[in-house]
Amino acid sequence: MLRFLKIRIAVFLLLCVAGAAHAAKPAAKVWPGEGEISFGLNTPLFSKPGYERYPGWTLALEGRYNIEEVPVALGGGVGFHGVNWYSLEPWGDWCIDSVGECGFTLFASGEYDFFRGRLISPYVGANSGIVYQFDRVRPYLQPKIGVEFFHAIRLSACVVLSSKNLSSFGLSLGIVIGGYPTK
Repeated sequence: MLRFLKIRIAVFLLLCVAGAAHAAKPAAKVWPGEGEISFGLNTPLFSKPGYERYPGWTLALEGRYNIEEVPVALGGGVGFHGVNWYSLEPWGDWCIDSVGECGFTLFASGEYDFFRGRLISPYVGANSGIVYQFDRVRPYLQPKIGVEFFHAIRLSACVVLSSKNLSSFGLSLGIVIGGYPTK
């Protein structure tokens, strides 16, 4: 069921980006390349019996190429993604029992900027790739929406769809270098 949902979300996002890119006016001219480092917090989508969901963190480094004719950026990156659960029941000599899942991500990305080149620019996009979890490799899909402010700061919300224990909802803050408007 979750696999079917992932496929439907991926197809929907691709159709949205393709339709918007086809109907778009010529994009504002910006530097062709840009990089972003982002840090965020996320919470698991699924619960574990006897445990409370607790925020985990994510870190990503991404590079993108801005396509000149349309307001679309394509790229890729690497990152770290983790989620946690805590139990408030006594556990041995400790007061709190915790369970966590984490993994390193390698992904391709695509984004559509609604107002490329302006001081405030909302965007939609998706990352797709793999999560390496030390003992296994899993597929990874991350639809996201966000806003870029002053060509330098990005706030975004995302849903990570991977294994049941690693799937989460997250918010992140990113610093962007490059992609500035040109004359």
